[in-house]
Amino acid sequence: MADDNRMTAEWFAALTPQIPPGVKGLLFGLTALVAEGGPSTRLYLCGLESFDADDPDGDWSTDITWWPDVRYAPAADLASFDPNQWKAAVGHAVVVVAEVAPPPNVPETVKGVAVGWDDGDLTIVWSR
Repeated sequence: MADDNRMTAEWFAALTPQIPPGVKGLLFGLTALVAEGGPSTRLYLCGLESFDADDPDGDWSTDITWWPDVRYAPAADLASFDPNQWKAAVGHAVVVVAEVAPPPNVPETVKGVAVGWDDGDLTIVWSR
């Protein structure tokens, strides 16, 4: 997990200056991608036009306004999770993101950070 934390922190720090001023929430989403070795779990980042830490359904997380060019984190340990192990993958991602978010230079417009599977529940890991 230490490698995932370090590599994700470096990746996120490089993306932070690219966050547009209108972004209110950041979503570290989990998705299943199919590669040569079969399906793997990948962590991505997107910016949202709203953020509501009190919305248990996470309806606000569908208003994506920013996709960075390098949206997938280089998290090798996380990628090794089979998508059927989604609960374990979410738990791992929450720990990793909680360690790296937010970096000190995240724009003031960003009100919170969440982690969640593409079609599942969200976990708020940081809010102001």
